[in-house]
Amino acid sequence: MSNSTTKLDQLYKKANDYNEDIPSDLAKKIVVYTEILRVLGVYIAHATYKLGQIEADRKREYAIAIVREGGTSKEKEGKAELRITKYRKMEYQAEADLIKWKNAYDSTKELINALKKQLEVLLLEWGGNGNG
Repeated sequence: MSNSTTKLDQLYKKANDYNEDIPSDLAKKIVVYTEILRVLGVYIAHATYKLGQIEADRKREYAIAIVREGGTSKEKEGKAELRITKYRKMEYQAEADLIKWKNAYDSTKELINALKKQLEVLLLEWGGNGNG
């Protein structure tokens, strides 16, 4: 993911270099943000996979504990829950990461929509028809 992070940083820098008061620059900025969406989509895919892996590991560890531990059903469940505490913490972190990337994706989509509206206004101001 570090290569993706570097790529994402580069894209944000590139987007910030464009002048939003110039229609051609603004159009290029929209294209860059579209590329940012692609990178964020990769982040979402990785985060989803990681969360699924951790959940599967937790369930496997729980099942192993239930089979191996002695005692009543309640005692087995309690012991199994103690064994999977670290997996639950990892799951919560992975879920938080997934939410973070999904929110970044949604925010970027909204930003692109706002930039498109801004471009329409600029084109009208510059004497275009605002329809591209």
